[in-house]
Amino acid sequence: MKPVFLFLAALLLVAVLFTASGDRDLGAPGEIAIEANIDGVLDGVTVVASREGEVLWWLETDRAVMPSGGTVANLGKVALTIPREGLFVKSGSGVYDLVSNDLKLTNGVEADTGKMVLHTRYARLDSATGEVVSDADVLVEGKGFTVKGRGFWAKGNELKIIGSVEAEVE
Repeated sequence: MKPVFLFLAALLLVAVLFTASGDRDLGAPGEIAIEANIDGVLDGVTVVASREGEVLWWLETDRAVMPSGGTVANLGKVALTIPREGLFVKSGSGVYDLVSNDLKLTNGVEADTGKMVLHTRYARLDSATGEVVSDADVLVEGKGFTVKGRGFWAKGNELKIIGSVEAEVE
């Protein structure tokens, strides 16, 4: 009798946590509109973005906290993989906007392309444009070179250090 009670209690909890709103625009076909009525905490979350069967990126986090009625999820440790670019990014924390799909990475960001590694304190990924920007100090290390500067802009395979650039070649 206890397993049935636990199952029903879990089902009731899920129903209370998330309700789909029927009188609002639900977005594009295939999208799910979810509104949190109370604070929600999800452990071990993976978000996968794909188009026409191709995985564009996936994000993994150890914890996502969604405030009641909010449209953002505060993330714990973040790992972001963008296979087409050969890019792996990790950070100590982040904020994911459920509406725009923008991602703010904070608490130490490391982006690894396999040929170079970028280190900065924080960065923002604009999902609409694919641009990654930051005005924090940045360090880029690669085989035989090191570049330091203040702020960067990146898109695809292009990276620009904004200011105070110092480079060392071995």
